[in-house]
Amino acid sequence: MGIGWAGEQAATLAATALLHELLLADAQGLPVRTGSPAAEESRELRLHPMEPRGLKKHLAELEAAADRAITMLGAEDLPDAKLAAHLIGICDLYEARSHYRVWREPMLPHDAIRAIIKGGTDAFDRKARQAFLERITLYPPGSFVQLSTGEIARVVCVNSQTPTLPKLKVFLAADGAPLEPARTLDLAAHPVTHISRPVDETSLHLKDKKLLMALQAERWWVS
Repeated sequence: MGIGWAGEQAATLAATALLHELLLADAQGLPVRTGSPAAEESRELRLHPMEPRGLKKHLAELEAAADRAITMLGAEDLPDAKLAAHLIGICDLYEARSHYRVWREPMLPHDAIRAIIKGGTDAFDRKARQAFLERITLYPPGSFVQLSTGEIARVVCVNSQTPTLPKLKVFLAADGAPLEPARTLDLAAHPVTHISRPVDETSLHLKDKKLLMALQAERWWVS
């Protein structure tokens, strides 16, 4: 959406993204399943490198996988296969950092974005990099934040003109009590209230244990 692809182009990009891991595994001779945490860690690190020094080689492999996927799909409507690979690659880097793995806890989405920015994104196509940072931002949709009022809210959507001032659904009062009903808050229209910090919603000290269990079950970035 951020680069203006829609319809068949968006569908082809989505299908290419779904195929890319299988094609990368095939190109590297890696099994679909490993059967042990240590082997799985090795496989994941090869398929989803997170360090800047491995990104250029990874992107070259992704470009080849994207070309192969597009050929397999019989698609001719992607205007730029290289850009498609870079879009998949930068999203993949974000997912690798923010998803749970057997051998490590996930980063909060906010921290994953900061790590990507700090670690350098120069290897990625400028258009892919710009679209990613504008659409995901430091407070990705679906993530949770604490407000200056002490309340807890979920990010609903990003304001393109003010990416650090998203629209929120405030569902917890400062004392941890659920708000019924939850209220919508557009930070761009309420400059007095601001985000204090990102939060891990599964670690909140809530009085309502059923709500905590629901948040843990719905954790949006867990694979």
